[in-house]
Amino acid sequence: MKTIVYVDGLNLYYGCLRKSPYKWLDLSALFSKILGSDYQITEIKYFTSLVRSISYDIRDPQKQENYIKALRKHQPTGNPIINVEYGKFQKTIIRIAKANPPYGTVEAVKIEEKFTDVNIAAGMLDDAWRNKFECGVLVSNDSDMAGAMRLARETPSPVRLGLITPERTYSFRSEKRYTPDQLRKQADFQKTIRESALRSCQLPDPIPDTNIKKPIEW
Repeated sequence: MKTIVYVDGLNLYYGCLRKSPYKWLDLSALFSKILGSDYQITEIKYFTSLVRSISYDIRDPQKQENYIKALRKHQPTGNPIINVEYGKFQKTIIRIAKANPPYGTVEAVKIEEKFTDVNIAAGMLDDAWRNKFECGVLVSNDSDMAGAMRLARETPSPVRLGLITPERTYSFRSEKRYTPDQLRKQADFQKTIRESALRSCQLPDPIPDTNIKKPIEW
């Protein structure tokens, strides 16, 4: 079944990778492993925003950019194409109420990722209308994507929609992470990213024929 995978990069990072030793993740290997041989992945669309624009809160933004370079360079023959599409971060100054006395308000910096949700939704709908996939798979547990999945299902050509989400708990993260019912209802199937899959689906280090290496702290 001809399949395109739509990855919400920061959602994947915070859901599976932030506190893990598996950040050097091979997306092609991971999704091929999760979906199995019935799904022919022709393209992986990876949507993210560069953290360099908020570097005052990020110790080393080069790590993210290094990983994106690795994804682009490591595309062996037979693997699906990986395309990266960027949103951006927007910083605004807001005034919020203090939680404890003395009560009042304080100024705070609010950081939001912009355009990624729109880019994913537009990409999925455009591909569905152009009949570019038989199965579209969303990698996210963001309930805002439920509407895009519903609209993709209403295109003239019948499509199958899948959902890939983090495992509820990992050994490196104690808090549970749930998948909203709005997303579940729009999916024909749901699969989980298990820790064993993260462990076994890592990019080579270094990337062959390049000087791109996994960051030491990863």
